[in-house]
Amino acid sequence: MSVDEFLRSELWSQGPGWLANSPQDWPVLIPPGVSGEELEIKTTVAVIQTPTSVHPLFLRWSSYSRLLHVVGYMLRFVTNIRTKVRTMPSSPSSPIGVALTVAEIAKAKTLLVRLAQQDGFAEEIKQLNKEKTVGKQSHIRRMSPFFDPEGVLRVGGRLNFALLPYQAKHPALLPTKHPFTRLVFEHFHRKLLHGGGRQLLTAIREEFWPPRGRRLAQTVVRNCFRCTRLNPTLYNKSANYHPSGSFQAGPSVSPE
Repeated sequence: MSVDEFLRSELWSQGPGWLANSPQDWPVLIPPGVSGEELEIKTTVAVIQTPTSVHPLFLRWSSYSRLLHVVGYMLRFVTNIRTKVRTMPSSPSSPIGVALTVAEIAKAKTLLVRLAQQDGFAEEIKQLNKEKTVGKQSHIRRMSPFFDPEGVLRVGGRLNFALLPYQAKHPALLPTKHPFTRLVFEHFHRKLLHGGGRQLLTAIREEFWPPRGRRLAQTVVRNCFRCTRLNPTLYNKSANYHPSGSFQAGPSVSPE
């Protein structure tokens, strides 16, 4: 088709004539059938990908403090919006640029812990909400888990009358293989100036309780680049064989 024919084509500029009619009068297009001889057998391979059960927040940041502050500012923004909607527009609100308060950081930490628990202990949370106890097959059953007033899953234990802070008597449970737990361990490792695995686990258990946390603490310390660089492994050179002459019998003093 030439350019002049294309410009004069009503089919291109206005479409087919039946478009001007009512939709009920539009022609019904029935695709032609395909004979069995024209069919082609093709092999199709399908890949089934199981969706991850980790919240996207934990996959976006690789720093515990950074993640904590981002969530804190998000919660502040939501609070400011709700305040403006419920009250007069001139009511005071926390500006976004001001540093987070201690209460805002604690609120963000609580939210992150609850999200991590929903990812790692989904079945246990359902059982606690329904039956007030976890199943026998759960590996946290012996810890007597319970919900605190903020909805955080905590360790029960027998330290109710101990003179310890509440979070030390009943630390929050964290799934060992969750990305958030790894961020917490790495943060505490840097906070303790790259201390050893035992010191790291002791500090974390004052606030959190990850099952089988000793292995994770050793892994974090072992994979720390700075610890590896500052504590290199000495190279032990293997001893060479003695020369053959030292094993041959001979006079103690050579004759002149």
